[in-house]
Amino acid sequence: MTWQPPSAGLLHLPKPFDEELLGQFEQKWRDNSDAPSFDEPIELAGGTSATLGDMLKCLFGNSRYLANLAVNNVPHIGKVVGDGPDPPWRDICEGVKSLSGVSQPDLLTGLRKQKAAAALHIALCEICGWWPLTRITQEWSTFADLCVRAALTNLLLAEHDKENIALPDPEHPEQGCGVFVLALGKLGAFELNYSSDIDLMVLFDPEALPYRGSKSPQEFAVKLAKNLVAILDQRTPQGYVFRTDLRLRPDPSSTAIAVSVLAAEQYYESWGQNWERSALIKARPIAGDQICAEQFLSNLEPFIWRKSLDFYAIQDIHSIKRQMYAAKGGSEVDVLGHDLKTGRGGIREIEFFAQIQQLIWGGRIPEVRTPSTLAALGALLDQQIITDNVRAELSDSYVFLRHLENRLQMIGDEQTQQVPADIDEARRLACFFGYDDFDTFASDVETHLRTVESHYADLFEDSPSLAIEGNLVFTGADHDPETLSNLSRLGFENAETVSRLIREWHYGKYRATKSTKSRQILTELMPGVVSAFSKTMQPDRAFIKFDQFLQGLPAGVQIFSIFQRHPQVLELVAEIMGNAPRLADYLTSAPQRLDYVVDPEFFSPLQDTDVLREELGDVLQRTEEFELKLDASRRWTNDMRFRVGIQALRGNITLHDAAVTLSDIAETNIQLLTAEVAEEFTRQFGSVKDGTFAVMGYGKLGAKELTPISDLDLVFVYNADPDGVSEGGARSLPVTAYYLRFAQRLNSALTVMTAEGRLYDVDLRLRPAGDQGPFAASFEAYSKYLKEDAWVWEKLALVRARVVYASGDLGTRLSKLRIQTLRAMPDRRELAEAITEMRERIQTNLQQKHEWDTKRIPGGQMDTEFLLDFHAVEAARAQGHDISPLTADMLTLIKESESLSEADQAEIESAYELWAQLSWLLRLTVASDGDALNQVPLGLESRLLSCTAAASLDDLKTRIRDHTSHISHLIDRDITSLVKT
Repeated sequence: MTWQPPSAGLLHLPKPFDEELLGQFEQKWRDNSDAPSFDEPIELAGGTSATLGDMLKCLFGNSRYLANLAVNNVPHIGKVVGDGPDPPWRDICEGVKSLSGVSQPDLLTGLRKQKAAAALHIALCEICGWWPLTRITQEWSTFADLCVRAALTNLLLAEHDKENIALPDPEHPEQGCGVFVLALGKLGAFELNYSSDIDLMVLFDPEALPYRGSKSPQEFAVKLAKNLVAILDQRTPQGYVFRTDLRLRPDPSSTAIAVSVLAAEQYYESWGQNWERSALIKARPIAGDQICAEQFLSNLEPFIWRKSLDFYAIQDIHSIKRQMYAAKGGSEVDVLGHDLKTGRGGIREIEFFAQIQQLIWGGRIPEVRTPSTLAALGALLDQQIITDNVRAELSDSYVFLRHLENRLQMIGDEQTQQVPADIDEARRLACFFGYDDFDTFASDVETHLRTVESHYADLFEDSPSLAIEGNLVFTGADHDPETLSNLSRLGFENAETVSRLIREWHYGKYRATKSTKSRQILTELMPGVVSAFSKTMQPDRAFIKFDQFLQGLPAGVQIFSIFQRHPQVLELVAEIMGNAPRLADYLTSAPQRLDYVVDPEFFSPLQDTDVLREELGDVLQRTEEFELKLDASRRWTNDMRFRVGIQALRGNITLHDAAVTLSDIAETNIQLLTAEVAEEFTRQFGSVKDGTFAVMGYGKLGAKELTPISDLDLVFVYNADPDGVSEGGARSLPVTAYYLRFAQRLNSALTVMTAEGRLYDVDLRLRPAGDQGPFAASFEAYSKYLKEDAWVWEKLALVRARVVYASGDLGTRLSKLRIQTLRAMPDRRELAEAITEMRERIQTNLQQKHEWDTKRIPGGQMDTEFLLDFHAVEAARAQGHDISPLTADMLTLIKESESLSEADQAEIESAYELWAQLSWLLRLTVASDGDALNQVPLGLESRLLSCTAAASLDDLKTRIRDHTSHISHLIDRDITSLVKT
């Protein structure tokens, strides 16, 4: 048979499901001489007759919890049989009221005794159909009100006796106490389910609170709230009263459990969300200072009931619904394991259906402002907002599902809304709900769920969904179970952390999410955000990086609007956060760089140095003040670096091309900033007649192999009459002092920290005499030093050196000097001794940091460079050729000299390429040099394997070991052996 609500007339008591349980408790009842006879007649709803035994068998055979309540409350059942349900219920309520002023132990025991009787009574009224659903939930809610009021009253009286407060009227302790308790959720709406917790908000008005203690009013109110919760929630041998939840208060993760009215009002005015407006629809005072409570709710009316709503506000209201996945027809609903509250077609969808429209219309139509779901549906019908068919079907389904929810919770007094996944337990529920067979039960449940889901999917169906084949609900005080399941399905390992962070965004904890509009746009973005990060190789790590990015934003509307208009930018950010921690930090430090990404040219390869020079020149020309030019150069350079980094990360350009481009960018800066410094310097100190100036780039700049974090190895050289002085400026300087200051100014222009950051770190230790030498050397001094005083390793450094800026003919002269010095390098043995000494010093002072530190590892990048330089010098000497600073040219030179076998040449070339690729990509992405590769995101691992053509990390490690072994062998054979002989 199909279950019918009491209003439908005839009702049959459910049959006992568990015969063994029935027999056990039936015997206990019969053994009690005071227990009424099983044959006592009772009347069910609709005038149907039954016996007490029929009712007790229903309890005994379906719920151990209710069976225990029945055998422990025999007198109460006797009253129900004799007087009907209403008088005994009044006795229970009066019993709670009589507890005012008793000791705390008596209060704890008394409340729990009355709760047991009340729980039994409510169950009997539902099972026997004596009260309809609306009265059951209202009476149960009223009982909860009385318990909260009794607890608060006793606490106030106790504090009054301790002289911590001075109650205006101890006979009526709540009056003028300055503290009040609001009920929210189902309790606030008089819709409490059988085993529900109660949602409370404890507030106080410091001005009205007659506190006389030594602590602050806040501390007093918090202690009061804690004690209130303990009285209700604490489990004793007699059980508990109500599980209590205070998380619907303003910003629960940051506020104390008792909140001042001023703080609450300021929160709702500044950061209140639409789901909180929805929650406050059901708010009502149940204990404490009634006047303060009514004033507080009156002050909140403009927040709850807005008379006008802009587009984003309406969209955000819609989002309460659109975050929940709803399908119109064809969806699968498995009754086993289904959540009657939060699952598809469940109770919450009916509640949201009503509340969403209340939020939209309630500001202009006061008639729809009711906390009751059924009453709200009726009011929406009266205002012709919904049709009679919608109201009728949703109301019927609501009553059915709420009765089923109650019956489910009566089985074990558990706060659950989930139909058991176990078929036997599900059959127990069906039996207890009055069904003779499970299939009919499942069919009826599914029919109601589909009915609700269909109407719910119709609501704002033109609005884009904020769900992804499953809920994406980030409102309310609790994590949405289906949302957590959906996040896990999408690949997030710690779904609760993701949900918590998103909920914190909506609380406006960050500057970027403080404004209402930013949070509303962010809500619209959530499907895209979750989807984008779920596609990264390590979604959780990427998402946490994105959270750090949001924390650093000064504002959110502009960035979120970019994400909204350009979804590909959001996907790029997810890729950066997931695969390149260092690049993510770079973006976090300057989020405005995202404006640059939407430029259509962003992903096209950068041009050669002439075009770069023109672009930076235009940027500098648009700025007049020198300090602002320094800022402008940094902005342009950082944008270029970011662009190159993204293109390299995505594989749009090779890592070699990326290194060349970064080198060209550095060279462009040196050239144009030298000119800018010269112009500024000339105004102060004039110019030197026939004076010329040049910048030599060594190392990775000289070889055009800059990585994203390379410093610049520079040497400043000038040429002028040593006895000359500058002319034409405000001051005159001798030549030496002139170029020393000029070099210092240029170095400062390159390195000084401005509002836009630092342009480059510059290393000048390769200048004559190193740190002890002047910032700039004359050409004569530089030439003399190289010929007479320089160490062999200083001369060897010229292999990777080139002129990156020069005026007059100084560049040509320096290039010739470089060639001459390299041709005059010491013989093989002395060169080998110098390299061996350098290697030993490096291995002593610069230890390998981790297994992926391929620069310092024996046989790694530095050793390969030594080997390459050594053979390049020897090849150039043998053939009388010049040495190019570019690695590819050096390899060609060695090949043409035939000084090495083809296998050795291939080994050096292959090893050098691998070191360069690993070095460049890791310096782009890994947050610190100490990060081993097993700490690097999987997306980066994939890129590493792609650019090195390795099959796996193990394969890559094997290649590294093979190359280091071979290079070490060649070092020993070609260099170290010369020293030993």
